[in-house]
Amino acid sequence: WSAGTTYAAGARCTLASTRRTYQSLQAANLNHEPTANLAWWADVGASNQWAMFDGALGSVTQSAAGITVVLRPGVVSALAVMQVQAESVRVRMLDEPGGMVVYDRSETMNRAFIGDWYEWTTAPFEYQPEAIFQNLPMYATCELEVSITADTLNPAQCGELVVGAAYTLGAPQMGAKLGITDYSRKVTDEWGNTTLVQRAFAKTLDLPLVLDAAQLSKTYGVLAGLRAT
Repeated sequence: WSAGTTYAAGARCTLASTRRTYQSLQAANLNHEPTANLAWWADVGASNQWAMFDGALGSVTQSAAGITVVLRPGVVSALAVMQVQAESVRVRMLDEPGGMVVYDRSETMNRAFIGDWYEWTTAPFEYQPEAIFQNLPMYATCELEVSITADTLNPAQCGELVVGAAYTLGAPQMGAKLGITDYSRKVTDEWGNTTLVQRAFAKTLDLPLVLDAAQLSKTYGVLAGLRAT
């Protein structure tokens, strides 16, 4: 955003201080700072560079040249990438910035199942949408390098990158239920014309677990810590 630029209705800009993108609600939008003038601007989400760290699926960071990020998170034991479109994902850990490599693993994201020669030549490319890297060495001074490599036809994209501690909640049982909560909007006017506006969604999972009674308090604590996220 620039105070000296006049924005048309529908034009978008990014504010460096918030790392978010805003859309102009009115024409002749001049010198109205986005966070202080809600009548002039609508917050439409994190900027492309920061979308993979905004805490929500639905918005994605994407780049035709691939995505590489370097993190210094402190002590962590797992890393996950979600809503990914990529040829592969590689995670490297150094024991300290510029130090020794203590972890290096790559995950191929192609999940297409090829059963015969016809599928080999005609089956569409399918992506594995997420990957989890566990058992990371626990170094307080570690540096993580995450490389998301684009394929030849599509830009690389990542909806969310999360690092932290991995917890075992219990042993999963049969009867899991998968679904999504869709926040898209469908509006039908008085003439019967329907407009669909695609918005974000949230995954849902109903998963029965068996756990030892001694784990109950810890499991409650983990779930409570994840509420409202």
